Amino acid sequence: MLAIITKYHGATNRGGSRISATVRDGLDWKRRVSVPYPYEANHGEDVFKVAAVAMCEKLTAEGFTYTKPENLISGYNGGDYIFVFKPQA
Repeated sequence: MLAIITKYHGATNRGGSRISATVRDGLDWKRRVSVPYPYEANHGEDVFKVAAVAMCEKLTAEGFTYTKPENLISGYNGGDYIFVFKPQA
C-alpha cells in the first residue's frame, strides 16, 4: 500500500509557499512532487489534496493503475496530511 505524505513549506527568499507530496516504499524507491500553495483551495485538507492529486497524476503516468484521486482517504498528522488509497473491491 502506498501512502502519500504531504507537507507545507513556507516561503523563502527564492520562492513562495508550497506543498510537497512524497511516496516511498521503505527501501530506495521514492517519488516527490511540489505544487505552489493553492490559495484558491479551502483551508485544511483541500490544500494538501492538491499535492496528493498531483502525485496521483505522476504515479499514473509512470504506469501505476490504482492511483485515482477519487480513491484517496486522508488523515491528519500534526500539521500535515497523509493520503492512502481505498482498498480495491
